[in-house]
Amino acid sequence: MESVIITLPRRRSILNGYAFEVFGDNATGTIDSQHPLTDHPIPFWGGIPCSQGHLYDGHLAGIHVDHVIPDGHFSGRHLNAEHLWPATEVLFKTRPLYFGAFRFAAATMDQYGNKNTTLTETAQRVVNSSPRPASALERATFDPLERRMSFTFTPSPDLSSI
Repeated sequence: MESVIITLPRRRSILNGYAFEVFGDNATGTIDSQHPLTDHPIPFWGGIPCSQGHLYDGHLAGIHVDHVIPDGHFSGRHLNAEHLWPATEVLFKTRPLYFGAFRFAAATMDQYGNKNTTLTETAQRVVNSSPRPASALERATFDPLERRMSFTFTPSPDLSSI
């Protein structure tokens, strides 16, 4: 089993309060855009209060002391992004996956929850591993006339959760 780490760049155009959701295809070839893999939207600027503008923030909060437009001056890879603004990557780790060709896409939303309906394919990964084995194999019945035996077992937790 293997988890895939989805990396999204946090660029100058992404404002404080913006978030993203990750979608996947569960190795079917078609990305399910209705059910995100993320439990909740993941903020690009986590831990930083949203700036509401000069007259809405406290006088020494928000844009005055907490950050420089755009947010996060001296965070991440300073001077490596567009026009020398700070940049970094935001990560999302998938649940453990096993065997298949998996595709992932991301969709962003603004600070008010308005979702971008266009999915951007972000990653494609082939996972070539097996689920954990079944356990507790026991004989359940035996029919001597048919010479047929049946068994019970506990399936792999990886298969039973799908």
